[in-house]
Amino acid sequence: AMQGRKVKQVSCGSNHTGVVTEDGRCFTFGGNRHGKLGHSDKVKRLTPTAVQALEGVFVSSISCGVAHTACISNTGEVYTWGMGGRGQLGHGSFENQLEPRKVERFKDSR
Repeated sequence: AMQGRKVKQVSCGSNHTGVVTEDGRCFTFGGNRHGKLGHSDKVKRLTPTAVQALEGVFVSSISCGVAHTACISNTGEVYTWGMGGRGQLGHGSFENQLEPRKVERFKDSR
């Protein structure tokens, strides 16, 4: 839960919200069409819920679109999830992602 954590950043999509805390945790809530909350399902969340697939990743920033979400780790890794129907997730396909997936194009590109 978010209780006791300090919020670093908030991003709002059309009907979902993403939050990053100062300790690098990522929480999402709201509508979950296309899996844009990143919880491996399409069930809406009425309260901030930790994105379990990002456990162990220190998230430094998040951005919520209309139907997809993206975040950046403190080491520069980019993760995207949600609707991929126009290739907007960057994984080389048009598939939806129900949980965060690392965008491999940026891997080791520093």
